[in-house]
Amino acid sequence: MNQAAKHWKQLKVFEQRGDLQKQADFISLVLSQHLSPQVLSELMKMAHDRAMADLSKNPPMMYRLIQDKHVLQLCNSLNGEIVKEVNLPREVGMIPLEQLTWNPLGKQKMMVLSVENQHLEILKMLDELEPLQSGLLLNSSYAYLNLNPQNSLTSWFTRSFMYHAMPLEPVRTLPYDLFLSARHPFLVVADRGAGKIHLIQRDNLRLIRSWPILPPPNKKALSVVFHPDGKRIFVSAGQPGLLTMIDRGMAQKKLSIPKTHIISNLALSNRGDLLYLMAVHPDTRRPDIWVLDTQKFEVQTSIPLDGEAFSSGADARDLLELTPDGKYAVVMVSRNQPALFTPCLLLIELATGKIVDQKILRTIDKPVNLAFPARKLFSPRFRLLPILLHSGFGITEELLKKSFEVSEL
Repeated sequence: MNQAAKHWKQLKVFEQRGDLQKQADFISLVLSQHLSPQVLSELMKMAHDRAMADLSKNPPMMYRLIQDKHVLQLCNSLNGEIVKEVNLPREVGMIPLEQLTWNPLGKQKMMVLSVENQHLEILKMLDELEPLQSGLLLNSSYAYLNLNPQNSLTSWFTRSFMYHAMPLEPVRTLPYDLFLSARHPFLVVADRGAGKIHLIQRDNLRLIRSWPILPPPNKKALSVVFHPDGKRIFVSAGQPGLLTMIDRGMAQKKLSIPKTHIISNLALSNRGDLLYLMAVHPDTRRPDIWVLDTQKFEVQTSIPLDGEAFSSGADARDLLELTPDGKYAVVMVSRNQPALFTPCLLLIELATGKIVDQKILRTIDKPVNLAFPARKLFSPRFRLLPILLHSGFGITEELLKKSFEVSEL
């Protein structure tokens, strides 16, 4: 496949996703001799204004987990109105909520940080979140909060759930964790105590299938990532050498990786060719990042981290997340300075495996989730090529076909 045909194929993918910025990137790349930066900027503004007007009338859906009621809700992201509500599967013999010795709801707060020029900086602390801000938007990463526009201009943030008490012993169910992907028509709800994940249709909340990852009871969280190809889901469970893959045919397979370390959390590169695992040595408590290829699942390299893993204690998982550009990883480790179990965020340059920055946090501000805001997506009805053709910029169908080397638009 020639380069122009590859660009055309990629453009079609981003049209289906409703990603205007990516469409602009490929159109600019192919039509650089025919479109000035000013014209492209005007085109983007025109499309963006139309899409935003439509978005105000047809807002994206928001997902909310009601932990104590075992309920998943689909809500209007502007007013919080419940569009649909379903009961989640419940483990047989589970402990009633009132008999739990810990609070599965907890207090929600959030830190807003920026990642720029190899530097981490805390911008704002939000000690109280409105009810709407505790929901998860459709076209976002799994912990993207529904913030007001004036609060969502920063490049990076993390969500912190401050539990009144952490479960020190295995529990039979709760809490649930929600994982979303803009590229998949599904979402995953993971039940920590039951050791199961539930694949749910995103638009109607219909349960497709459930898979047991571990026998209950448990106290560690299941971590889930979606492969960009839309065909595979990877799951880790805080167990030695345990990494599970679920393929497009919904077959479950345990991948063969070294059992010398506990696999706590995981992340995928943007292209999906590399899988990053938080691997914790059970004796030293030191975490490393293992980098695996997603074909043979062999460890390509190991990045040592300076500190200890919180998952070796009471924490449900270790924190690992990649920046949207795929250049850096952010992880949290435990340090004994200035006090025992001090949380520390590390910024790691993945190309070199070096820690380029770190940020010491107060113990009371220790997060249990990390997330990045996803690129804003719109309805696929708003495509840049048709707008370009009818905008009077002198671009014709013949020019587009020739530039992209296609016979039909």
